Amino acid sequence: MKPEASPGNDEREAATDAREEIARLERELVVAREQAAEATDVRQLAKEANEKLIVAMVRLQELTEAAERAKALADDAARKLQEREAHLRVVAEFRERMLGEVGHDLHSPLVSISVAVTVLLREGASESQTGVLNGILTSCNRMLDMVSELLDLTQARLGGGITIRPALIDLAALTWSVVEEMETANEGRRIHLDAPSCVEGQWDSGRMGRVISNLIGNAMQHGDADFPVKVGLHLEDTAAILTVENQGPRIAPEVVATMFQPFRRGPRSAARSKGLGLGLFISEQTVQAHGGRIEVESSVAGTTVFRVRLPRFAAVTDETPHH
Repeated sequence: MKPEASPGNDEREAATDAREEIARLERELVVAREQAAEATDVRQLAKEANEKLIVAMVRLQELTEAAERAKALADDAARKLQEREAHLRVVAEFRERMLGEVGHDLHSPLVSISVAVTVLLREGASESQTGVLNGILTSCNRMLDMVSELLDLTQARLGGGITIRPALIDLAALTWSVVEEMETANEGRRIHLDAPSCVEGQWDSGRMGRVISNLIGNAMQHGDADFPVKVGLHLEDTAAILTVENQGPRIAPEVVATMFQPFRRGPRSAARSKGLGLGLFISEQTVQAHGGRIEVESSVAGTTVFRVRLPRFAAVTDETPHH
């Protein structure tokens, strides 16, 4: 026979079960609170992230608008620069055409004056008249040189290049002739020429004479008068090499870089120069028209050398323009 449960035992068991259930519920409540706290943190983080995203989007929009404004300004500046460059090209072309037309119009009357003065000198004039006439002739010839340079500039810049008329000539004889003329015109200045007896080739005698004269004149003007100008001519393979050397202050690299541009003169000679600053430009154009090249080196030691390389028989024909 099974003994009956005691009422006290039942109550104790029920109380134990109740306490255990309460403890379980409390644990579940703690977990639920922790989960709720975590959910609150996630929502806060999501809210903060969303706010940051909004700020970033606003900043991105501002940067995009700023970039668009900068691009618009850059495009406008580029357009204005292109318009300015186009305007300057038009102005430069107009100026050079005007210089060419003025030079062309001046050439004929200057030639007439030169011829008239020469005739008067040949017919015989008094001593006082001879001095005046020689002064007029010298000035007239200088003006003719300037006019020729202006015409060459116009042809080189607007006419497709300087025209040359090559023929078989002796460059050595031409160089000797120019040296003698330069020594006569510059009394007291020494020029040492080292050249063979003959250097034949197809060149334009008149234009190459001006190149040699320009280079020697440039060396005299910028070089030290206490030292001679050294001119050399020799053959190298299929080319003639002409060098003009002078002693004097070194030419700065930035000046060397632009010295073959038109209307350029050295700072030491700008005030005393009698030309237009076209001599080296025209010389380079002439050498290039012959298929050659001209270079310059100026050392710290004070030696400046212009070196011209000319093919002896370039593929050129009469009245060949350099492009």
